[in-house]
Amino acid sequence: MLGISRDSGVYRAVATVFAVSAFGLGILCLLAQIFMRNFLFEMSVSFLPQILVLVGVATVMVSVLSKRAALAGALLVIVAGWPVWSFSKFERPSEADCPPSLCLTVMTANVHRSAAALQRVSALSEQIGADVIALNEPPAGLTEQTFRSMFTDLEHVIAIDRGAASVPIALLSRSMIDEDEVFLPARSAFRAYLQVDLAEEWSGLRVVTTHPMIPVTPIGISARETMLESASDAALESETFILLGDFNLTPWSRQYRRLPGKRAGDPRFMATWPTRFGPLGIPIDHIMFSDDLELVDTRILPPIGSDHRAIMARFKRKTPE
Repeated sequence: MLGISRDSGVYRAVATVFAVSAFGLGILCLLAQIFMRNFLFEMSVSFLPQILVLVGVATVMVSVLSKRAALAGALLVIVAGWPVWSFSKFERPSEADCPPSLCLTVMTANVHRSAAALQRVSALSEQIGADVIALNEPPAGLTEQTFRSMFTDLEHVIAIDRGAASVPIALLSRSMIDEDEVFLPARSAFRAYLQVDLAEEWSGLRVVTTHPMIPVTPIGISARETMLESASDAALESETFILLGDFNLTPWSRQYRRLPGKRAGDPRFMATWPTRFGPLGIPIDHIMFSDDLELVDTRILPPIGSDHRAIMARFKRKTPE
């Protein structure tokens, strides 16, 4: 390590301090699976894959000093990392042929109040042929007519501004809408979710989008859980559903297991926030869907100038066997 002999006192000191720190974070990840209403536990489990890498490096470093410490590190990687290693609440795309008339392309993007990012989302939506777009944190004060002027192919708009909710949110659709509603559940910190039942060729499909509170306090964690439970219940009222948005929740959390359906794409390789972290970021933006939909395509989209990456998914109805 940087020319330092492994038998030197410096190496021993550095390896010991690094191992104690990394192993401590690993233990936090274990505790986080039991005690979730704590900021430190919440953050540790959110960055679980990154912490596992640190524990793995520390295990290698101390292996020349203590076989017992190395064994403890290896066991910690296996046990603490189990939510990652065993994660299966997702589906990979089938890459089947899907003509535009038979498929539905959805997109979710947190534009972080940036008008420029919203313009880039508009351009991307045209490139991928988006039929439904969920927008988290659009600039405040935008009217439904403003959204229609920016997304000319998506004339059906449901938007809620700061007048009712603490954070703006919007849902845009190319498909006709049979019914739409806005909900502000109690104890959700005035965060809203939007519920839309599509019509015509996608009749029977419900789309629900939400953006719960950041879990940096016990109140924030509780408000996030309340919102996600309410949005999940709304999705499950329909046999066919898509639930999407910035959930402020990683798949390694216990509450993620309670979300309905499966995620579009393997989140272990799809970091969405923060963009400056690149592949070391975490997946907190998700598209969940019911079993009667077939995932044809999903991917992270190019940067939009927000601190989030937008994601898309394309679906078609499964053919009855």
